[in-house]
Amino acid sequence: MTQIEGGPDLLGVRLGRKKSEAPSDVESATRGETPRRRFGREEALRAARRLWSSGDRIDMGRLAEHLGLARATLFRWFGSRDGLLAEVLWSLCDATLKEAERLHPSSTPAAIVARCDASVRALAGFEPLRRFIAEDSERALRMLTSSASPLQSRTVARLQEWIDQASGKAWKPDIDADTLAYLLVRMGESFLYARAISGRSVALSDCTTAFELLLSVRGGAPDRRARRGGER
Repeated sequence: MTQIEGGPDLLGVRLGRKKSEAPSDVESATRGETPRRRFGREEALRAARRLWSSGDRIDMGRLAEHLGLARATLFRWFGSRDGLLAEVLWSLCDATLKEAERLHPSSTPAAIVARCDASVRALAGFEPLRRFIAEDSERALRMLTSSASPLQSRTVARLQEWIDQASGKAWKPDIDADTLAYLLVRMGESFLYARAISGRSVALSDCTTAFELLLSVRGGAPDRRARRGGER
């Protein structure tokens, strides 16, 4: 695997540039240097991601100035500073989920368990995310686990896609795919943010079992549909 710098290591994937490449305009801008050209939305997002990952505060005015953009342009693209941060967080989560799909490509409940487990473990070991939660837990939880940002809803939608792809003659979930996806996401959040949410410590090693139980992958779980049919 080519060594990449400038971004987090997510399940073996780094976001950024190859070490052999010259510094990009985005990198020059985030260092406060005058950019050689104007940037679009994706470049602005990449610059904000680099700032956040390195522990710097995202300031919309300074970022716009360094990118050669009007401050109003950033607000038109992202709505607010929190809106930009939400897109930064989602871009990292999205990369993690996509890499989990690549590592576990089969459309089965077991593959969904493996993807969820790998994603939780990767995010749990991502230092910028850990720092964000430790330094501003209230804001972090609002951005990561509520309707205040699109991250949770987009993650639920992605997991629902996985469930729909795995559903068939061999396996059907006992509850609606949307509800099951939401429960899987909330389960992952419970392991990732347990200390910030409740002050509890949980064993990350238990998350696989928890995902298996939700997906009825572990043996011994009764088929509720069959049980309801027998009661008629």
